[in-house]
Amino acid sequence: MLQSVGWVLLSVFLIISVGISFPLLNNILEASHWWSFPGCLIIIIVLDVYRKDKLFLRTIFRDHKTLLVYLAVEYTLVTMPIWLYQLFNNLETAFIVLMSCWLVAWLSRYFTNREHTSTKKTLKFIPLSLFELKFFIERNPISWSLFWLTGVTSMIHIGIYIFWMFILLMSIPELFRYYESRDMLHWKNGFVFDKIRKYTTVFFLITLVHTLTAFFFHTDMYLVVLYLNLCLFSAIILNIVMKYAGYSPLFHAGAVSNINGILTIIMLFPGGVIITIGYSMWKYFEAEKNLKTFYA
Repeated sequence: MLQSVGWVLLSVFLIISVGISFPLLNNILEASHWWSFPGCLIIIIVLDVYRKDKLFLRTIFRDHKTLLVYLAVEYTLVTMPIWLYQLFNNLETAFIVLMSCWLVAWLSRYFTNREHTSTKKTLKFIPLSLFELKFFIERNPISWSLFWLTGVTSMIHIGIYIFWMFILLMSIPELFRYYESRDMLHWKNGFVFDKIRKYTTVFFLITLVHTLTAFFFHTDMYLVVLYLNLCLFSAIILNIVMKYAGYSPLFHAGAVSNINGILTIIMLFPGGVIITIGYSMWKYFEAEKNLKTFYA
């Protein structure tokens, strides 16, 4: 996909989008530019603690210094939208954000590795037809309960709601990554559409309290709230159609989660949701056609 779009075109789009969206976000939050440092620090620390490829990277990079440089470059790319924006506005903040990437890369070896297995607790109130959501929450139900409750505190500041929706958006590609067995695909006309209908309804109910809270306490930001909800439901549709467009019973998980993540991030930039919706409509017909081949 990236070859057809072109890396140059994608880079230009990201740079222009950063120049438009970050000043807009800064006006909405009305926060000091110094908040960029703790924000970036929290993001990359969470990424480093929860990443599951540390042991694999240590087998590739036997030298600690080489691994440190690799991680620093990786975290620099992750935080690029933030330090790139600050580079043209607050040079000191941009420098501190860049240094935080090297700091976390150096501290990475001291962060204990999480176990690579998940202990699941069965949640009977979630039907098996929504197995993606069921299994995803069962891995850590307490964390997801706390995450849901955190979103209600958006009454304090609209920035909490924006950050909460951002985390939820970024979890969507991982949610729909894994395939069900062929036996679970009781194919019928409109299978993918029915899946979309179920999940949009479920996520509407999950986010209803938070959205109403944001509307009630931040009435002047109703357009921001509406746009974030549009991004959320577009991300759900995108990841469902991408999952079944590439579905194969030979594999346990999809290989398109990285592409989904990129398209999900693009949605957050001005006009990006139009690209995602158009791409999703095209992939929807491919998904329905792909499933029919297993029942021909």
